[in-house]
Amino acid sequence: MPLTNTVKYKCDQCGSMYAISYTTKEHHDKEHCDGQLVFYCDACKAWVPDQSVCKKCENKAQAAEEKKRQEKLRRKELADRKKALEREIANSCGKAISAPAKKKCGECGGIFPPSYLDEEHHDNEHCDGLLTFYCLECKKRVRGVICDTCENREVDERREREEEQERQRRELEEQERQRRERAEKLRHEREELERHQRAFGRIAQIPSYLALLLTVLCMLLTSQLFMYGGFVIPYSVPIISCFLVLAIMCAVSVFVIAALFSL
Repeated sequence: MPLTNTVKYKCDQCGSMYAISYTTKEHHDKEHCDGQLVFYCDACKAWVPDQSVCKKCENKAQAAEEKKRQEKLRRKELADRKKALEREIANSCGKAISAPAKKKCGECGGIFPPSYLDEEHHDNEHCDGLLTFYCLECKKRVRGVICDTCENREVDERREREEEQERQRRELEEQERQRRERAEKLRHEREELERHQRAFGRIAQIPSYLALLLTVLCMLLTSQLFMYGGFVIPYSVPIISCFLVLAIMCAVSVFVIAALFSL
């Protein structure tokens, strides 16, 4: 099926142009012209041999159609290559730490994304230079999308950061452990002190009460001097002396017990 439809009928005498469906008899009857209708290409402005298709225009149309088809195939191929390259870059960058390298033209020096193709560079920037991977950090060309120098540096820095975090974590754990130990030690010391105080209180109660009781008895016996002017109860003086000595001994025993508990 032809691609063009530029051929029409043209009268060789009057020069009028008609559709292919027009006949010479109609031309004679209506326009009263005895000229013959001959095939004429309206695009080439030239007579065409006895055929309804202009070979020159048809060849141009077929060439344009073929070029369009080739361009479509080329775009599809470039799109497939670009997708494959993007997948390859994504796989390469999946485990990488550093940023992917860019592409740099060897002639114009332009910087482009890593998935940029040479054909795209040629079509868009009209430059025939080759694109190679270029690391913006190192300012040098690299073989792949990942710069080994930057990747090794990033790996070392990440390892150092992880080691530093681990060291800080261990220090915090050690500080927390020491804090718990100090708190536990203080709790034990406080409980021990409370036990000592309770034990001291229980032991010191007996001599304290006894010293208090003997002191009260001495005061009662001594009150005879104020009430009667002398000792009425026999042996009051020895008894008072004995009670005083015992009270002093009980008081001293309290201090001795306190000194023993403070050791």
